[in-house]
Amino acid sequence: MWPLAYYRKLTGTNLVAERGATTGPALLIGAHLDSVKDSPGADDNASGVAVLLELATVLTEMNLAKRVILAALDLEETGHQGAEVLAAELGDQLVGMVCLESVGYYSDDPGSQKLPRRAQSLMKESARQLRANENRGDFAMIVHRTSSTWMAQRWAQAAAATATPLQTMTVHDPRSTGLRGRLLTTLLPVLSNLDRSDHAQFWNVGVPAIAITDTAVLRNPHYHRPTDTPDTLDYTRLAAVTAATATLAISADSATERIDEAVQWHRVKGPAQAHPNSRGAPPNPPPGHPAWGAPAVG
Repeated sequence: MWPLAYYRKLTGTNLVAERGATTGPALLIGAHLDSVKDSPGADDNASGVAVLLELATVLTEMNLAKRVILAALDLEETGHQGAEVLAAELGDQLVGMVCLESVGYYSDDPGSQKLPRRAQSLMKESARQLRANENRGDFAMIVHRTSSTWMAQRWAQAAAATATPLQTMTVHDPRSTGLRGRLLTTLLPVLSNLDRSDHAQFWNVGVPAIAITDTAVLRNPHYHRPTDTPDTLDYTRLAAVTAATATLAISADSATERIDEAVQWHRVKGPAQAHPNSRGAPPNPPPGHPAWGAPAVG
């Protein structure tokens, strides 16, 4: 993390709530609540916390039969300490973890999305998709490992089925947990860029996890700056992130009809109203249930 900083005393607080069942295996959905000095942190990471807060309402209305944990995680910017503590505490109770990391900034302008040259050589399919889309930053990226492919697929499906379909790009982390994974990181240091949020701490204890992100610094010119303010966010797409995450939680809960119910809920009611500064207003909800498309998993 640059610039390096030394903290003589460092304390933080994770805020944790539960929905659905009170016992049994759980899906954890988390977003870090801290920002860096001198940045309001609208995208990084008030956007993720906003989704988390809306999910608290959405999932209550859905009457989940299974257990879902919602966590606002502290001290992400100083080294993921909040996530490390929670992963150690809850890891053996979790079937999966969803990390919401900077999910509110999008651009339809050609050339607005960057992908480091070193990463392009390892993520050839992602690089090809970007070139075909004129390097537009108009999608949500889903980072996953083999153990969490099922979550990446379901989240991509749900995002495509929201009232304003959200494009996604999935990036497969080839590493496994343990010594082999650490050795691969040593051989290919570029892979450490896939560890840059709280999901990595859950990978470290063997919990299947995905990270949902707008790619932060690779797209957002306001990253870690005083200009990371609410007026720069795309609230229509942020609502789609909320709906897709809710749908993942519900699809992990029970049957396909509950998935349709969640997406239909988003179409009719919507998890958030579009902000006056958002890029475009949400369209009128179309009738009927959405058609599910096949996810593009890298």
